[in-house]
Amino acid sequence: MPQHIVDLKNKKRYFIVPQSHQKDEIIRQEKEIPSYYLSWEAPEYLHFEKGRNWTLTLFAAGAALAVIFFAMNNYSGMVVALLGTFVVYLLGHRAPRYMEHKITPLGIELDGRLFLFDELQSFWILYHPPVKELILRSKKTVMPLIHLQLYSADPNRIREILLDFLPEKEEEEPLSHIIAHLLKF
Repeated sequence: MPQHIVDLKNKKRYFIVPQSHQKDEIIRQEKEIPSYYLSWEAPEYLHFEKGRNWTLTLFAAGAALAVIFFAMNNYSGMVVALLGTFVVYLLGHRAPRYMEHKITPLGIELDGRLFLFDELQSFWILYHPPVKELILRSKKTVMPLIHLQLYSADPNRIREILLDFLPEKEEEEPLSHIIAHLLKF
């Protein structure tokens, strides 16, 4: 059985022919290696339009929390509640950036940042409309799950490509994501 050698600099794949099958040629070019297998653009997170009721509810909850802290003479808690409300408002109305995602021979590239296949344990494609995302389990303890929005990308094609590099392992959607979707955040 021939051994494969990958030349990433020249983007070519070679294989070494065993002694028994060798004639005049020791190394023969098999085929070009693509710079990437699949590419798509998607927002960095799922965005919901916030209406007037969402904003009023947020400010009412923040004001109520601030009043409770004020009544308890906890002024630092009151300031944190007011600042937290303002930050949530700003983040809730911020439109997501569109990022380019690529599946390359070395790993998965997210807007220029490469996650090597050697650093990843498994993948799972989560599809519960409106949620359609690729979840990657990393070997790193600091960032164990990486979520990529699929948007208009074909999940079957992505799964087909990733099965060559990573095992597929079912992942549950984190509780924080479920709550954020319910709150339209």
